[in-house]
Amino acid sequence: MRTLNITLLLLITFNTYLYSEDNSNKRIQSVEKFLEAKQLEMKTSITSDQIEEFDFKTYKITIERLNQIRNSKSKISFNNNILMRNHLIKRGVTYRLNLANNSTNRCDFFDCEGQEACGFEDWIGDGICDDGEYDIYYNCDEFNNDEGDCDEASDGGDTGGDTGGCEGAGGNPDWLGDGWCDDSNNNADCGYDSGDCCPGDCVTTTYDCAVYGGDCSTCLDPDSADNDDEGDCDEASDGGDTGGDDGGDCNFFDCEGQEACDFEDWVGDGYCDDGTWGIYYNCDEFNNDEGDCDEASDDGGGDEGCSDGEFTCNDGSCIPGAWECDVDWCDCADCEDEENCDDGADDGGDSGGDDGAGECDFFDCEGQEACGYEDWVGDGICDEGEYGIYYNCDEFNNDEGDCDEASDDGGSDDGGDEECGEGYVDDCSGDGDCCLEGWIGDGYTDCEDQPWGCDLSCYDNDGGDCDEASDGGDSGGDDGGDEGCSDGEFTCNDGSCIPGAWECDVDWCDCADCEDEANCDDGGDDGGDDGGNDGTVSLTVGETTAIIGDMPGEGILYGATAPLFYESSVPIGGIQFTIYDSPDWATGIELSSIVEDCFEANFNDVNGFLIGILFSLEGCELDATESSVHFANITYELSADSEWGSQVGLDIQDAIVSDGVGNALSVNTQGGFINVSLLGDVSSDSEVNVVDIVSLINFILLIDESSDYQAWAGDVNEDTVLNILDVVVLVDIILGN
Repeated sequence: MRTLNITLLLLITFNTYLYSEDNSNKRIQSVEKFLEAKQLEMKTSITSDQIEEFDFKTYKITIERLNQIRNSKSKISFNNNILMRNHLIKRGVTYRLNLANNSTNRCDFFDCEGQEACGFEDWIGDGICDDGEYDIYYNCDEFNNDEGDCDEASDGGDTGGDTGGCEGAGGNPDWLGDGWCDDSNNNADCGYDSGDCCPGDCVTTTYDCAVYGGDCSTCLDPDSADNDDEGDCDEASDGGDTGGDDGGDCNFFDCEGQEACDFEDWVGDGYCDDGTWGIYYNCDEFNNDEGDCDEASDDGGGDEGCSDGEFTCNDGSCIPGAWECDVDWCDCADCEDEENCDDGADDGGDSGGDDGAGECDFFDCEGQEACGYEDWVGDGICDEGEYGIYYNCDEFNNDEGDCDEASDDGGSDDGGDEECGEGYVDDCSGDGDCCLEGWIGDGYTDCEDQPWGCDLSCYDNDGGDCDEASDGGDSGGDDGGDEGCSDGEFTCNDGSCIPGAWECDVDWCDCADCEDEANCDDGGDDGGDDGGNDGTVSLTVGETTAIIGDMPGEGILYGATAPLFYESSVPIGGIQFTIYDSPDWATGIELSSIVEDCFEANFNDVNGFLIGILFSLEGCELDATESSVHFANITYELSADSEWGSQVGLDIQDAIVSDGVGNALSVNTQGGFINVSLLGDVSSDSEVNVVDIVSLINFILLIDESSDYQAWAGDVNEDTVLNILDVVVLVDIILGN
């Protein structure tokens, strides 16, 4: 069975908020698909006898454009995942605060189980099903099944009947009729995505049709009423210009009158936008793409240095100028493109303001957009940046008092003289704090080390919470006396300490190896640690294959594809890994999942290593298997610094693999390597073909003189001599023998 854990659910909720501008999302998807189609067309059109005519420059820019869009998505996802993680932590802290408050104040609001739920009213219909997993129950008729958050229908109901035919056609039956137009399902075998791709047929369920549903350009169902003679899409199919965009929110158009919102930064970025990439800025209105389309800018002078509109990295490499100061995302090896980006508004010119990048007009003390977090003001937790938001300023009345020094612990002057109010007690440390009386004996260790900001050890040892016996008696690794963690803390394998309450806290890993979440589901039986988490996973880098492209130097391949394989004794819910390349000659430009369409892949190559994450927003799992299964590919590009005939080692480290509910699994890894050069590629064109045989024969007959690289590449039997033996072996390689 599939399990959708809280982390993924929060991610879905936040992404829905993030991409609520449907036209923006579709514009980005449209250009991305245009570029993907262009890339595929170019790749499939090339043949060995056309290699010299292939437009490598256009192909490379196509890839860069695609990566620019994908990296932009990754940046948004990456930054907001951090904020979402903090949101999840904060929700846990809020729970404890409200729970304690309810123990001292009267509450007249109850959940489905009759529990007091004061302070948790805003959890109703917040996108997370409250069915007891977080100790609150709203999954009943009284709360309209958590205002739909717990509806079974949102689980992806079966939509009927012919799923086998849909899967056979490359579709995903679980996505049928969910309100999102899926290209893979938009065919007869999948019932044209059960109406999701026609505006008049789409029904909002899991997703909002107005945001994620199809329009007339995707309505392919011949039986849809939209395609009738007087249907909504009849005029649009007539060649009309946009068909039902309703104007959207976009008022920025390119030279052809196409909506170009979200691509404003392509103006003057060093690439000529003349339709090659799906957008047109090559007209007077845009000053001929701010000079990018001027013939003079095509090869303009200077062999060395970067061209106009590009940024020069310290190592001499060039990146588009628009990538400088682009949301702290490092594009140069030493991150110099993100330096000096916050120097105020004096000279930078373009740094000011987001120009309405979104619809948000609510900002925190630091000027960050804070839409969606308005209810954090005065919620009992001081927002001073710890959770990514700042409300600790006069504008927000110091977070409506949450950040007042008196509530801090900075026991300065008068705090100690005043008595604590009803429901509060004095902090045992004498620092003047007032602590909630309900925290005494609540199962959390409010001891002298104050992991939660209060020392309640003088109240019957925090009602027994600070007794040594409540520490589990494990003292594990504590015998070193002064090295162990204090009472009320949990000792991680690496010796670091975390609050004891973070052990087994909703499958959230706080120790590096996730040991604080191990052995949390052992039931009441005494067996202890052998239950449920002894799965073993192996991750392996397979044999790499060369990629045809513009080679950075003689005998240096454009790049290579590294396949990733796994074996596992249990199903897998997510994978994270870091791959170090040594020497640092390889840059990862793409990580792609090949496991259906169910797993998402995100990555970043920075500072000499690539970090990759694969997970499923649909709760899919990789099947347990004893044989090696190919699940992803990494595409690397090699630098001109590479040395022909060498190898780049690929070493997997810091691998974390999760089962379907967030438990860490034991992982073994095995790296691989990239061949910088292709043995037999005498002509240095990234592939072995007849041209190489001709060159090799010319060298043997002394018609031509070989370079050092060509002598190495032609010696395919590696006996240090070029002769007929190498010719025969080379022929066998070409014939696949």
